[in-house]
Amino acid sequence: MSNYQSQKNAEIEWIREFSQSNNITISTYSIDKKFQIMKELKSEVIKQLKNSITLIHPLQNSYFGKKVSYRYQRQDFRIEDTSQLEIFYPGLKSEQHVQGYFTQSGQAATLGLFHHLKKTYPKLSIRLISPKIYFETLRVFEGLSIPQDKKSKIGFIDSCTSTTHPMEYLEGKNLKQLIVDTTTWGLSSEEIQSIINWARDHQVVLYLIRSYIKLDCLGGEYGLLGSIVKLNSHISPEENKTFLETLSYCGSLAIHENIYPFLWDKKFLDLASKRVERIRSNTRYLVNELGPYLQSINPLIRVTCYQHELYFGVYYPKKDDLMPEIFLKLSILHQIPSRFCDSFGFDFPSLTNVLSIYEKSQESALRFCPGDNEDIKENLLKLLKDYFAVFFREI
Repeated sequence: MSNYQSQKNAEIEWIREFSQSNNITISTYSIDKKFQIMKELKSEVIKQLKNSITLIHPLQNSYFGKKVSYRYQRQDFRIEDTSQLEIFYPGLKSEQHVQGYFTQSGQAATLGLFHHLKKTYPKLSIRLISPKIYFETLRVFEGLSIPQDKKSKIGFIDSCTSTTHPMEYLEGKNLKQLIVDTTTWGLSSEEIQSIINWARDHQVVLYLIRSYIKLDCLGGEYGLLGSIVKLNSHISPEENKTFLETLSYCGSLAIHENIYPFLWDKKFLDLASKRVERIRSNTRYLVNELGPYLQSINPLIRVTCYQHELYFGVYYPKKDDLMPEIFLKLSILHQIPSRFCDSFGFDFPSLTNVLSIYEKSQESALRFCPGDNEDIKENLLKLLKDYFAVFFREI
């Protein structure tokens, strides 16, 4: 059995152990089977929940060992434990006051937070600390009329677009508040902990927002889930109340059915961390090998790797076709189970099915996600070289 198959079987076995009352008959790993059993796990958890939305039944106030509370229609749904930060980021530490909420999705977290800040500061502006903004976050800024201002005391770091360690972005910055989208960093990553420590040392109010679907369910898509965590040196009851009410009344807060019950399971966290590192290892290998190869085709072609190393981009003179049929045919030829799909963080290599065109630079871009199978990285490199040989023939 290959090393990768052993790793995948360990993930399946963990789900079997975690979901002992669910009769999972799958004995070996496949991508489709992982999606199937994640849905079975979610179905089992939902069926076990006896709580009603309107509190018709008494509150079942324990959820996998965590305290649960909410009022009518779950207006202030929250999960609590002795370390409130570790509810959302297991393994991370902070001595500051923590106010955190799970949300319906990562985008719900982003919209809910900026809606709150816009209400609090009608002339709100944001200082972008990292190079760019994820496109959905940019739409929130545009929809709420939040301008970017290099002089703003409210900074924003987007892990999705960061090209260097966050401490390099924060060096010498004078901020009062900092908002960080942590989606592409592991839950217990050093990057997030270093930001928490920096905000504490510089007396900066810190907001952490996250989408969990990308990295935090072993690529099996348990379901949409997000969170907002506020860290501050002091408690402001009135401001905290307003923050909660804003999230509640705009429908951002999560409910039981959204929450991943395994987020605090040590074996899961270990499997997830190792899986992320395999993806990053594959990205580094491909970027290092593809850079010189693509330059030999055309000096105008460049490879961009982000600090998170979950995917990489290939930029080239403007072209209006991704040629996915070539990519998929070559995947079959090379016996690599690739996909042409949205998003990232899956087990399989993929070509993202969005054509990115940058009018200012007259460039187009491809985004590749390598998956976590280190056993096939050499063959994946051959597949990509064959694809690029055809794709860039016209440039």
